[in-house]
Amino acid sequence: MKDDKAALVFKKQPSIQEYLLRAWQRNALVHAYLFSGLEGMGADELADWLAQTLFCQTPTEHGACYTCQNCQRILAREFIDVEWIEPDGATLKVEQIRELKDSTHYSSLEHQKKVYILKHVDKMSVSAANSLLKSLEEPQSNVYFLLLTDNKDNVLPTILSRTQLLSLTPLSKEMLNEMVKDKVTLDTLRAILVELSQDVHKIIELGTSETFQHYHQALWQWCELLFAKDIYAFIFVQTKLMEWLSQKEYALYGLDILSIYFRDALMLKEHQEEHVHLKKLMPNYKKIIFDPEKGLEYLLQAKENVNNFVSAQVCFERLCLEIVRG
Repeated sequence: MKDDKAALVFKKQPSIQEYLLRAWQRNALVHAYLFSGLEGMGADELADWLAQTLFCQTPTEHGACYTCQNCQRILAREFIDVEWIEPDGATLKVEQIRELKDSTHYSSLEHQKKVYILKHVDKMSVSAANSLLKSLEEPQSNVYFLLLTDNKDNVLPTILSRTQLLSLTPLSKEMLNEMVKDKVTLDTLRAILVELSQDVHKIIELGTSETFQHYHQALWQWCELLFAKDIYAFIFVQTKLMEWLSQKEYALYGLDILSIYFRDALMLKEHQEEHVHLKKLMPNYKKIIFDPEKGLEYLLQAKENVNNFVSAQVCFERLCLEIVRG
């Protein structure tokens, strides 16, 4: 391969890449694909690679060369016959799809092909989806639709039924860590976020946020109080954690982070050190004086309550009392 980008796509989604490569080699690509996977798992790179492969001036055995003028222009979003379409505000609007449909009738004389890459098709309005359906039902020759979503369940069934679904494979923890380590430099926080999420963009967003870093530090301080069954943990919720608990997302992340600490403590208690995620914290885990298995049960209940719109402060305080008094 002539470019690291090609290697990265193969590394992220080798099975899907190989499947599409074989279809291209046999001239058997279908007119519409739906790539389903979280941000950062490789959907964007797959769409870029397939578009580049279709227009590449010097294709290789791996498809796109990544170095010819066409490949470079596609990557820079400057190629007239490859269009990226993203939501205008909260949704993909019918006007955007109508413009797309109008442009399908015009391709450059040189290429005689068009590729449309639609991001977040789960956010397509019903009217926009209905407008797109005719193009999917009656595809023109050499017009390809690459639809991307991170929430397949919200894609309208009529769209799903007219595309070939390609579900992206979850990335390994090792690969996720490698992808974000240059930006998320705090080792423990990075290990936690990689454990909690497959969304590369979200990991980087949280891992580089000073607000979230401070929240993580406060959570660990609170966890140490819980490990010791210190009643001050109850006051700590009110005095140190409240600034973050007003956001449901942060409250749920907090409970998820605690679950990693508690699960690690349980693995250590059961002499399964190989399953401890945060081995640097093992000396701290050994100080725990409550049953981490019971703690995980309390955490699950707290998370269910937060999801059911019970006050996060109430949930955290109740969790604290259950552990301290248990």
